[in-house]
Amino acid sequence: SWSCSSNHDDLKEHESEQQYETMGTTDHDLPQTYRMDLGTIPGNEAKKFNLDEIRSTHTELMNMVEIFLTQIGIKFQALKKDNFSCTSEWGTEPYGSFLITCTRTMIRGLCALFGKAFCQDAVGVCSSYTVDGDLLHTCFLITTHDGSKINFDDALKITNIICSIFPKLSSQRDETGRYMEFHDYCNECPSITNGDLFQLLRQNISKNISYQVKKYDVKSFLIKNDDYIAAIENTQLKQLEILLQMNQLHMKSYNENFLLCSKVAIKTVKHSWV
Repeated sequence: SWSCSSNHDDLKEHESEQQYETMGTTDHDLPQTYRMDLGTIPGNEAKKFNLDEIRSTHTELMNMVEIFLTQIGIKFQALKKDNFSCTSEWGTEPYGSFLITCTRTMIRGLCALFGKAFCQDAVGVCSSYTVDGDLLHTCFLITTHDGSKINFDDALKITNIICSIFPKLSSQRDETGRYMEFHDYCNECPSITNGDLFQLLRQNISKNISYQVKKYDVKSFLIKNDDYIAAIENTQLKQLEILLQMNQLHMKSYNENFLLCSKVAIKTVKHSWV
């Protein structure tokens, strides 16, 4: 699974500084600030867990990502480690967000490495802080009119309502509850307006809460699993990938052997009782 959020306020915080540093160049070897969003549920395990079952494991994995980035000397800021997103393909899942200052080559390599480690189909990167020429996609920002927080249950209800009508939109909630975002990553729903989402909220959510919807563009790109090998080879992360491969082979082989032995043992026990 994958996720890519924009966090409009984080964007404003870093935008002016980044433009000053990088104006007039598109050099991929120039350090810029990217936002990496990581999910941790393996792609083939989508929709098999609820958030409560996996939240502690996800948080621990995000802490390990922090340790890893610190150890290899990458400049970063952990923004949110306990957000959730919802898509029609992968269901509801937790994700963490990191602002990382490095070259484009390195961010691709890091995304690929984490993507392999967490068995993700793809990893999303927000590049709105950069001068890179990535494509824009549409995002709808939902907040309460009075600035109050959107609680977890209301966020899930909003997600279910909007995504049932517009399944191509990807829902994401800020962990503080200040806002929600609905992304049209592939620009498949150009006809959707602010008014469409506002009407859905007004008709289906508590009349005691007034919401507002804003529409804006986000610049982003994906590192898909087909890109992982090449992206890692272009960085100095190849040795770490080999360790990952060793670990994954070890886990896969011993799990399969364990299951095989278990089946044989069960058959033996059943036979002894006949």
